[in-house]
Amino acid sequence: MPSTRGVSGVTLRDFLSAVLSGLGAPVTENNLAKLGAVARVEGHGGNYNPFNYVVAAPGSTDFNSVGVQNYPDAATGITMTVKLLRGSRESQKRMLASLMANDTYSTFIHAAQDFYNSWGGADGARLLGGTASERALQKLTEQVDGPPGSLSGVTPGPPYDPTRWANAQEGAFGAWLGTQDAGTQQQIIDRLRGANGDLGAIAGILNDPNTNQATRDYINYLAQLDKSGQGAALGRLGVQSRDPGPSSPTPAPSPELTDLLRSLGVSYPNAPQPTPALMAFLRGVGLNLDSAAALRERAVQRIGASMSDAMSDIDRQAGREKQNITADLVRRGVLSSGESNTRYARQAEDVGEQKTDVLTTGGNAKEDVQTAYDQAVSAARQQALDRVIGAETDQATAAASAKAATDAMTKAQQQAELDYARQRAAQEDAVRQTIGAQRGYAERGAAV
Repeated sequence: MPSTRGVSGVTLRDFLSAVLSGLGAPVTENNLAKLGAVARVEGHGGNYNPFNYVVAAPGSTDFNSVGVQNYPDAATGITMTVKLLRGSRESQKRMLASLMANDTYSTFIHAAQDFYNSWGGADGARLLGGTASERALQKLTEQVDGPPGSLSGVTPGPPYDPTRWANAQEGAFGAWLGTQDAGTQQQIIDRLRGANGDLGAIAGILNDPNTNQATRDYINYLAQLDKSGQGAALGRLGVQSRDPGPSSPTPAPSPELTDLLRSLGVSYPNAPQPTPALMAFLRGVGLNLDSAAALRERAVQRIGASMSDAMSDIDRQAGREKQNITADLVRRGVLSSGESNTRYARQAEDVGEQKTDVLTTGGNAKEDVQTAYDQAVSAARQQALDRVIGAETDQATAAASAKAATDAMTKAQQQAELDYARQRAAQEDAVRQTIGAQRGYAERGAAV
């Protein structure tokens, strides 16, 4: 379905207001400007898709070859935009936190620039940096691309709940606390409880260079509560079981691979789990060894046959030579003389030497065949061993990489929670200041 522009009847302001409601974030000019900046950078795109999201939904079609979607109606477009803003990337979490806290326009833009850069959208990041909030708000007067429609059927999101600020603050500190050992956790908790209400003790904690940011943020959170609220928050602290984070299980040994290696003459107890490619390679090594053994047997048989033939030839030639000697001795009448004994002995000696040469040559040939076979077997077994060790090393590297990625993700999540808590604290502080100012005006009889 081609994109139909400017006739949807749904303004970008109304569309993005519904998105904020769907997120449970405050619908303010500040938050609308943040989203309007992204829509301004994205320009025109798919139907009911001002952020040019590429994830399909029921009834959606491709707008272009990149996969930007045409969403069938406003309700679907709003739902998918909410899904985009609730993404799992660290920069997306910061964008969402900025909207939830209704914090500064620049905070959101920086997070959005990081999001663009995370997938290679450097041009978008640059354009966002040059988009002032005033120009972003001007974008809200335009209509969302798409066929005629309305916001009917759009389900309002949950109302903004300021109590989530407190939950986020305590949750973020608790998440960090759980990364410490039990003794360290108890020391931190005791120090915080001991400083409750003592400004000097609190100042000592904040001025201590060893105090981490999570503890500083938690103290700032406590400072915004009344006395009873501080006591209740501190009372909820407790030592937690240290969470080492998920780890990649070590693969169980493979009896199948151990047995296969044993059949190749390689002793490798507790061999690692094989891949299909590794098993195919090792079976190929086995076939090569079988072929080498068959070649050796055939070579030995040929050498044996050649030796047998050579011995027969020597015996035949020796027989003929002996007949010739006897005939010569008879002709000359010296058959029983010493000459006959000498000639017969010399001929027997020559026959013995010839047979010895045949046996020596054949034995050497068989040794050469066996040496070549042994070398082939040794090379094949070394190849098999090297390949298995390589597979085991790859598995260990993959497990270590998976653990490192998990640890990095855990740290990023903890940082996101801390960022979220800080933004909540800033928002609550602004709300408290506004309420305090309004009360002051009311006490003076001024209209508010």
